[in-house]
Amino acid sequence: EPAYHFVPLSRSADGQLTKQFTMTTIEELGLLKMDFLGLRTLTVINEALGFIRQRTGRDIDFDRMKCDDPGVFELIASGKDEGIFQLESSGMKSFMKELKPNCIEDLVAGISLYRPGPMKFIPDYIRGKNHPEQVRYLVPQLEPILSDTYGCIVYQEQVMQIVRDLGGYTLGRSDLVRRAMSKKKDAVMKKERNNFVYAFNRSHAAGYAVVAYQTAYLKRYYPVEFMAALISSVMDVTSKVSEYIAVCRQMNISILPPDIKEGSYRFTPSGKAIRYGLTAVKGVGKNVVDAIVAERELGGPFNSLNDFIERMNGREINKRTVESFIYAGAFDSLPGTRSQKIAVYADLMDSVQREKKDSIAGQMSLFDLAAPEDRSALEIRFPDIPEFPLQDRLNYEKAVLGLYVSGHPLQEDADLLRRNITARLAEFNVDEETDEAMVTDGSVVTVGGIVNRKTVRNTKNGKTMMILELEDLTDQIEILCFPRENDLYRQTVSEGSRIFVRGRVSIGDDTKGKLICQNILRFEDLEKDIYVQFPDRNAFAAQEERLTELLGDCGCIVVLRKERQSKRIAGYGRPDPKVLEELKKQFGAANVAVRERKLDQQWIRGGEKLGTE
Repeated sequence: EPAYHFVPLSRSADGQLTKQFTMTTIEELGLLKMDFLGLRTLTVINEALGFIRQRTGRDIDFDRMKCDDPGVFELIASGKDEGIFQLESSGMKSFMKELKPNCIEDLVAGISLYRPGPMKFIPDYIRGKNHPEQVRYLVPQLEPILSDTYGCIVYQEQVMQIVRDLGGYTLGRSDLVRRAMSKKKDAVMKKERNNFVYAFNRSHAAGYAVVAYQTAYLKRYYPVEFMAALISSVMDVTSKVSEYIAVCRQMNISILPPDIKEGSYRFTPSGKAIRYGLTAVKGVGKNVVDAIVAERELGGPFNSLNDFIERMNGREINKRTVESFIYAGAFDSLPGTRSQKIAVYADLMDSVQREKKDSIAGQMSLFDLAAPEDRSALEIRFPDIPEFPLQDRLNYEKAVLGLYVSGHPLQEDADLLRRNITARLAEFNVDEETDEAMVTDGSVVTVGGIVNRKTVRNTKNGKTMMILELEDLTDQIEILCFPRENDLYRQTVSEGSRIFVRGRVSIGDDTKGKLICQNILRFEDLEKDIYVQFPDRNAFAAQEERLTELLGDCGCIVVLRKERQSKRIAGYGRPDPKVLEELKKQFGAANVAVRERKLDQQWIRGGEKLGTE
């Protein structure tokens, strides 16, 4: 699978590079396909290209494509970089929104800058990019070395050239400095210079940038194929699957449940949606899926639960497998509801098994004697029972898939969460390649979600603490509420509660971080304000008395459109539905709205109040 390794044009007698890497050099050399790092991303690219070839007939050859598509850089600059190689951390996404890269060189520099050492030059680089005429150099000799990066030292190759041109180093000694930087050998660097600057290898960053560009290109122009390949690459990590499914929903890409009529063992494009992979169902291995696909290719699509069980009898399928498929929605395209199929599947499998034994014994069933067109009348009848309630269906899905597929209990709260949180729970996962999480250990963040589990535990000194399992649209984590917070919130929070939590991030040795609780606020207790808009100050003055009369104890923020001003009048009481309805009748529904107050303004007052209820 293709990766990119950039080689120098030539070397001197002692093996040192004689020409720096440039983007022109790439075009002159061509790209040598070498998989040095074994990156998962390379598999994603390869599989996405395969999907595109199957669905459109287009054979994309990145080797012959320039990295200069404006639409790709527009996507990267938007910060919607989930799934894009090297750019999907929250810090990188924010940086890309600031940097607004519009060429591959910006991307190379951006990837290099977001590292310890060069990171402090980020403001200078952005300022220089926006105003290159303001860039100044300490000495004239630095300009040809640093002009491409607006006066900032970003690359190890620049450091090597600086110590050669300004310090008189030989090629060999300058490479010694480079190796010391790359291995962070403090003693060597201190020997060379007391306060040396860490930098990143430019050719390495260029390879990263090319892969980042390719993933961004696929996400921009072939989002369904790309996201299907991306989710398939992490299908054994439930938290990542959940995170990327949430991204798909933000991109208006539907996630379809697994389907035995068309699904395979991986996630696959299906029209403008993505079909869940069959092996993602708990207890279903690739051998089971291979048997299903083989039978489907041999005898055509399955047309009923009966048909599936008849044809798959004795071929890797047992009752647990069928039950999991039903709960996962894999039989939704066949007649009957999930509740009806659960009611009959066990008896149906027993019946088919008995018929098989009778057949072996030389007996024939009524089913065997019936003509093909009459067999449907002999199939087992579904009982007349209602479908499972939505919440039950979602819970069953999560039990067999590890997450919700056809919906999510928090889906209707997605906008509320987006406006108030500062971190998603998926950002607490420690990356296996970098050993780092997207959230920073010790930082204070606000998260939100639904409480799946509440556990009370005694501490060593005899006090009580509370552990909450919190889930949002992307993942779940543990919230540790030590004795003080337990005393404040134990009567407020229960399983099923929808809450915001502010706390301190704790990244230990586990693969997932935790949050040390400081404050909790339930969704329903989030304080809100009524906003009433008037054309101008005179219009408000004419209606002020009537407005105050209607508000009563409720507070209100008046917005003056012409003056672009706002102010609070009356009290701080919660919006009353009856008052809200009267305000809409009096001043027009388009001029009345309800908005949550900023969460940061509610923690102390709201938190303490909730804790004493």
